Amino acid sequence: MVKYFFYSGCYKMKIFKLLILSILSVFLIGLVNAELGVNQTQLKLTVDAKVDGKSSGTDLSDQDEITRDANPESSVKLTVNVENLYDSDTQNYDLEDVALTVTVIGIEDQGDDDIELDGEISRIRPERTSKESFTINVPLLVDEGSYDITIDADFDDNNPNATIDSASMTLTLNVEKEKHNVIISRAELSKNNLGCSLQTTLNTQIMNLGQEEEEEAVLEIASEELKINVKDTVDLTEDPFDDENVYSKNVAINAKDLKPGTYPITIRAYRNTDNLEATKNVELVVAECVEEPEEPKDKEPEITVAVCGNGKVEAGEECDDSNKANGDGCSSLCDIETPVSPVTPLPLETGENFWEKYGTTVMIIVGELVFLLVILVIIAVALRKK
Repeated sequence: MVKYFFYSGCYKMKIFKLLILSILSVFLIGLVNAELGVNQTQLKLTVDAKVDGKSSGTDLSDQDEITRDANPESSVKLTVNVENLYDSDTQNYDLEDVALTVTVIGIEDQGDDDIELDGEISRIRPERTSKESFTINVPLLVDEGSYDITIDADFDDNNPNATIDSASMTLTLNVEKEKHNVIISRAELSKNNLGCSLQTTLNTQIMNLGQEEEEEAVLEIASEELKINVKDTVDLTEDPFDDENVYSKNVAINAKDLKPGTYPITIRAYRNTDNLEATKNVELVVAECVEEPEEPKDKEPEITVAVCGNGKVEAGEECDDSNKANGDGCSSLCDIETPVSPVTPLPLETGENFWEKYGTTVMIIVGELVFLLVILVIIAVALRKK
């Protein structure tokens, strides 16, 4: 018995030790994983959804379904909640430059393969959550069915030991169409206010947005005052991308004989000949035609051609003596003539001869030379006698 209790007590002690070691191991492994970020991301994504302004799920996580169905032209608002899972006391690491991409797979956006929206959050501190909102506009032309919405996040983890810097999730959006839904997709006038211009065109179009083909859809355009009465029966397919899914009609309107006023036009769409589906009204306004007076043109100056010899001094004439004779003070071209004075010959200048002008000077010079020569002769004779 003593041995039994001894071995039993040892056994319980070993069990207790193993339990303590297991708890410590789990704690240490969790601590190491949290510190090193091994095989886990520290960013968590959740979504709050609204369809056409009505709540359609909160804190939605990966693989959840948006609770409210969308329709053609519905507005789907997704608020993405981005949480930093780091502990602010022991792991004070920020998540920075969080790039978010929301993609609706399978719904075309003006010719693109998918609708894609982008957003960014600059920084998220530990144990904090930031939000970014995205609005998805469901096109008018869309097939009924379920569509995946992927939300991807890429970020910078300030933990130097982090190995994962991305996170993602997928939601499901259901698009539902009514069984019968013939709409008026266009009803407009090329000119809805007429004055002096009396011509306009009414452009209309009906479209089948329902699940089923409409074999006897009707477009009706009516205005008693404008004398318009159109009623066309057509078949509309259920495929929104088929050319025969729509029917267009243009009506020319001439307001020549209309009085000023407002003229209503009613457009109706029917299915199965007489089941009214949609109604739209447009108004044509005819105003009184008031033509603006033309501005008077500047009168061009009259050009007067002068006639020389008619006794009138006109533009371009200096005189006009009623004749075209020259030499009478007014020439044949009606120019004033300057009288010519008789030419008086100038007297010829009589030039003085050389001796009359320079004779005295020459004689003085010659006399002085002769006197000098005599003095030289006398000096020469005196010197020879000595």
